[in-house]
Amino acid sequence: MKSGLKKIPIEQLARKSGFQQRRAKKIEPLVFLKSALLLCTQSHISLTVWAVLIGLLSHQVVSKQAVFGRLTSSSVEFLKAVLAWILIPLPQRPGQRLTKVLGRFSRILVQDSTTVKLTEKLAAFFAGGSNQHGKTPGVLRIQGILDLCSQRWLHFGLSSYLRNDQKASPDILPYVRKNDLILRDLGYFAIYVLQQIVELEAFFLSRYYHRTAVFDPEGRPLDLLKHLRQQSIHGRWDGWLRIGKKEKLPVRLVALRVPRHVAAERRRKARAHLKNRCQLSKEYLALQDWTIYLTTVAKETLGIKQIAALYGQRWQIEMVFKSWKSHFKLELLSDQISKEQLEAVIYGKLIFIALIQPQLIDPSAAQPEACCYSPLKLCLFISEYFLVLFFQSEKIQLTVELPLQLQRHSCYEKRKRRNIFQNLLPLC
Repeated sequence: MKSGLKKIPIEQLARKSGFQQRRAKKIEPLVFLKSALLLCTQSHISLTVWAVLIGLLSHQVVSKQAVFGRLTSSSVEFLKAVLAWILIPLPQRPGQRLTKVLGRFSRILVQDSTTVKLTEKLAAFFAGGSNQHGKTPGVLRIQGILDLCSQRWLHFGLSSYLRNDQKASPDILPYVRKNDLILRDLGYFAIYVLQQIVELEAFFLSRYYHRTAVFDPEGRPLDLLKHLRQQSIHGRWDGWLRIGKKEKLPVRLVALRVPRHVAAERRRKARAHLKNRCQLSKEYLALQDWTIYLTTVAKETLGIKQIAALYGQRWQIEMVFKSWKSHFKLELLSDQISKEQLEAVIYGKLIFIALIQPQLIDPSAAQPEACCYSPLKLCLFISEYFLVLFFQSEKIQLTVELPLQLQRHSCYEKRKRRNIFQNLLPLC
């Protein structure tokens, strides 16, 4: 990570964002950035914690009031600029792990989101949702686009919970290149977005949404369930159709019949999710007998088994989000935090993740005899030991620096009321 920070034009970004207008006396841009990254290792986040980290990195004492004064909109813009610089697309490098294995696509992109619960104080900026039980407090939604081949993040976006995955579906389009493969979750299913992916000369692989209008290759309406029951061979069907009433987009539809117990479990979960709020259609329940994929990849490139196996790789991003929340303290936020402080903390964590993520996957893991690292265990290891390793690399002597921070941040604050030791001293 230290080598990654050296490549970033930090001074230039700090001046452009307004974070630094003149030579900083205490909190320099690089020190502020490093301290924001180290918050990922902290079990508790507060202004005092941030001030201690800045003090250790700059070999001086910094008050929490000074940190509060720096946490403005300009500091948020500075961290956003750093994150945007890190996420600038790199030229495709041959020999990357998944690219080397598949060899058919330039990149394999996955888009997904995760949420962070906030206090009611921040609900005005990041509103939560509402259901039959009432409204929820503030909820922050983080959208991310990950290249599975290089394990590199291409995009992060912050929004309220109300901007759901369907609304964020077009966010991936500016990052799509020729010969990319886009894995689409059902939450992002939008035919007009799929059509634009095709127009960009890329490919997509998505699950089938049951309300999608289906047509035969000539454009005539098609009863998909009846077609699968009549035309499938050994519980499989693979062919080209058209979808969308307006678009009539040509797609390859791959259908696999699932075992009875799997279909029964799907129907049970569907009914439990709705909790009898509405009646499920007979067609929808019958379609649970099938796993249906939509793609524009030719049969000669990917077979039926490869389609199913490749779509399963989409869950990697789900596992990444799980590791964030479990080990990078994504949801540990103070109740008294402001909007600017919240965004600064989140962007600092995202910068940390963007720098660390490509290093979590060992390219040698493509070899069967190599040791494959678990992303979850790696994130746990980093969260536990990164701070010590970082201080060693920065040549910070904690035995010298910590007493200075202890004197500044662990003493009684100035006040009129006497403390217990001051009251007991005259009695001695």
